[in-house]
Amino acid sequence: MFPSEGPIFRKEVKTNENNTKDSMVPALRIHRYGGRAKMSIDIKKLTEADIGREVKYKPKHITALEQGRIKFFNDTWVFVVYHCDNDWDNYWNYTAAPTDPKDLIFLETEAEGKNE
Repeated sequence: MFPSEGPIFRKEVKTNENNTKDSMVPALRIHRYGGRAKMSIDIKKLTEADIGREVKYKPKHITALEQGRIKFFNDTWVFVVYHCDNDWDNYWNYTAAPTDPKDLIFLETEAEGKNE
């Protein structure tokens, strides 16, 4: 369950002819996989420490998730290596595809999942 207030929600004021009604609406794009909510990657918050992190690609038009690793990024795209013959230790030597960060989520490690 998500709290009704907090950083992932913004206040929206709706008015009608009789009164004003406040409501909380999501401020971030949220994906649901396996019953757990995942937030898209915010490209403005990426740092060099995120290079090499595992991600999953899930655009609206594809039903399957695809796993990859971040190779680099710029102000618009996250460049992700998706296919490297399962040679993930050497992913840097493979071609990266420019990917919309809205279609990416970080994979959780066990440690991250326990801290939630």
